[in-house]
Amino acid sequence: MQITKNIYATHIEEDPSSFGAMHPGGTHIYFVGDPQEEMVMVDSGEPYRSWTNQILGFYNELGRPKMSAILITHGHGDHIGGLDRLQEEFGCVVRCHPKLEPAMSHRLGQGTVEKLRSREMVTTGGGVRLRAYFTPGHEEDHICYHMAASKVLFTGDTILGNSSSSVRSLKDYMSSLRILAGLKPEMICPGHGQILNNGTARIETYIRHRTERE
Repeated sequence: MQITKNIYATHIEEDPSSFGAMHPGGTHIYFVGDPQEEMVMVDSGEPYRSWTNQILGFYNELGRPKMSAILITHGHGDHIGGLDRLQEEFGCVVRCHPKLEPAMSHRLGQGTVEKLRSREMVTTGGGVRLRAYFTPGHEEDHICYHMAASKVLFTGDTILGNSSSSVRSLKDYMSSLRILAGLKPEMICPGHGQILNNGTARIETYIRHRTERE
């Protein structure tokens, strides 16, 4: 499905009889850029062949665009599944947090993974620019990607569409939420759950919720 001019996604529903840990609202895998030029993909989902096949099927529907990178939000298994197969098919680099890079390089091979710098700008087709924000809290290697021109934020598991997120470090998480709120996104594209059109309000709700719990 096409979400905006430069954002496309395949939505993966999850069968309760087949999966142990369920994600309310399913999972989105995003392709960002211009299919006629080049694109990046955000995360790669669970390590199930059916998931990877669906992603590759969607890639074919897009016309098999040139892929400039696979951008990883964090190193949990439901966000890096099938990476070896997808990276080989796309022939592109995998970009991730510096703390995740050693494990990814060991898994995928030297030269296939590159560290992102804090607030590094990633460019791809259609003049799309995504800035990488280090957002620890859910996990120490978490990154969110911000398309300032379109006021869109890809949040991985920091902000979810249908539920609250689990947190490893509350202090880091609250700091990350405040950084994201300052970006004032209109749309949030989470790793799981519905895509949100009240982005800033959603982040502020998360902040209030966590503050009240403490």
